[in-house]
Amino acid sequence: MLLSILTAILLLTSVSYISAKDATSSTNRQERVATREAKRQERAEDRQTRIEEKRQRIASKTAELKARLLEFKDKRKGALVEKINNSLNTVNDKQTAAMQKHLGKMEELLTKLEERVNNKAAEGKDISSASAAIASSAASIATAKSAVSAQADRDYTINVSTESAVRADAKTARDALHADLKKVRELVVAAKQSLAKAVSVAATTLGGIGDGKR
Repeated sequence: MLLSILTAILLLTSVSYISAKDATSSTNRQERVATREAKRQERAEDRQTRIEEKRQRIASKTAELKARLLEFKDKRKGALVEKINNSLNTVNDKQTAAMQKHLGKMEELLTKLEERVNNKAAEGKDISSASAAIASSAASIATAKSAVSAQADRDYTINVSTESAVRADAKTARDALHADLKKVRELVVAAKQSLAKAVSVAATTLGGIGDGKR
């Protein structure tokens, strides 16, 4: 009977320990989620402020450009330049918005991967290689996000010198946009590749990462 009592006590102690451990783990997850959400909200507000400042800046420069174009003798040329000018900043806005969306999804996937890898650590697995790959991917994504954010703030309003040189002026602005977008796009691709590598390393070194459930 004494043995039965001792066994019951040990089982109760074990259950209490596991429950406390699970509760702590759940609390930590909730705190991480809350922190990420707060940072995401802060970034969204900051991004909205920058967008508004850029909109005002571009509106001012566009008004100046229109005033210059009204002085052109060739009105069709002026209208064409205005159309090209409007499209440049629109293209930049759409392209950078799409890249920011992709990077946001990459961050979410990386966070889920990190949680699953940490679960493997709790099971006694060596996660050093996977953690290093995750850290590298996080750095790559951060670099791409910073570059995309800076690109989103760029202004490609055409700087008109003279009516005779306006075609060259428009080409200069268009070429600058395409070159800048290409550089930033390469960083986004590199971030995507780093995420894929992190997933591969985690799956290979940990014998699969499952769905994160234990």
